[in-house]
Amino acid sequence: MNGIDLDINILKKNLAFIREEITRVTVIKEQLETGPGARSDDAIKIIKTYGEVLSNLRALLRYEYDAESEW
Repeated sequence: MNGIDLDINILKKNLAFIREEITRVTVIKEQLETGPGARSDDAIKIIKTYGEVLSNLRALLRYEYDAESEW
C-alpha cells in the first residue's frame, strides 16, 4: 500500500479540485523558479515547499488510480 488512508469517496469528490491545485501550484512554482530573486534563500525554501505540495497532490491522484484498479 502507499500509506494513504483516505475514504475513496471523499477523494473522488475532490479530484477536480486536486487537479486544479496541481495546475495552480505548478504555475506559481515555475514563476518562482524563473523570476527575479529565484536564488534567494526564501525563494529556494518556498520552491522546495511547493515541490512537496505537488508531490503530495500527485500521490493522491495515484492513490485514486490504484484504488480504482483494485476494484
